[in-house]
Amino acid sequence: MDGMRQEAAVGWTIEGLRSFVQLLRYLQENEYHWIGLRRDILAAVNALRYAPLRCRVERVRRGRVYRRLIVRRRYLVYYIYFPPTETQPRGRVSIRAVKHGAKRRPFCGVRDDSSTRHADA
Repeated sequence: MDGMRQEAAVGWTIEGLRSFVQLLRYLQENEYHWIGLRRDILAAVNALRYAPLRCRVERVRRGRVYRRLIVRRRYLVYYIYFPPTETQPRGRVSIRAVKHGAKRRPFCGVRDDSSTRHADA
């Protein structure tokens, strides 16, 4: 390596992708202002590859640190950052769920899929 820090890889768990699609579908069906939301969430998630530790820690569960990215002041993206290893030299951001912040307990239902299966894997 040339000393420059490499960008982390970003992957969506199956549950993370499912929750994102469900949120967009709900907002569209109920005529909420969702235009551009998909683009904004994807851009915010993509930006995590440059600074994956910038968001506050939401919870630690089974040794995994869940962080919360806030988009448009009301949409929450929960993710885990896995630091670089020999097999993942860039590190990996694993998107676990996308929720609306108005939910009473938005972290409820965010799963710790120990297999870390990703939709893009």
